[in-house]
Amino acid sequence: AVHHPQSRPAGEAGQKAGHHYRKELADAAPPRGVPGCPCDFCGIKLTGASAIPDVKCIDPAAKKYKNGIAVKMLADGSKSIFVPQFPENEKMWQDILKMAGAWVYTDSGNYFRRHGDIFLFHTGKKGTFKINLPEKSGEVIELFSGKRCNVSDVRVNSKGAGTWLFRLVK
Repeated sequence: AVHHPQSRPAGEAGQKAGHHYRKELADAAPPRGVPGCPCDFCGIKLTGASAIPDVKCIDPAAKKYKNGIAVKMLADGSKSIFVPQFPENEKMWQDILKMAGAWVYTDSGNYFRRHGDIFLFHTGKKGTFKINLPEKSGEVIELFSGKRCNVSDVRVNSKGAGTWLFRLVK
């Protein structure tokens, strides 16, 4: 779960003072031990959830980062990430998703889709784009051209809008 206090304006269904939570808790009191935080499923203790911009993580088990971001590993192995300020650009979103454990295949603004050993890359821009695969070894075949390359050096040279289809060969 990624939580930020400015997800919706206060007053919408399921929303109090900018901090989001389940609709059925809209009129419920905050759970015991979590002052000001009605978000019982986020697994992270907050204070000031009704006093934006003073929302702060007070959970001693959460690791704190710059700009007030906090990350806590939950008992089931998942992560709860608290983001006090709405991310202003693609880079900020990408950094938050990396904290959550997401793999970044390519630069922002391009489309990447993977299913097993087949993956697709689409861009609307001109330039050279690197595709970062998590595999440590193997080869990739671009299926339209037959061009082969190592998994550590998958690059697309685009003259404008285009789509490439690849297969990973181990």
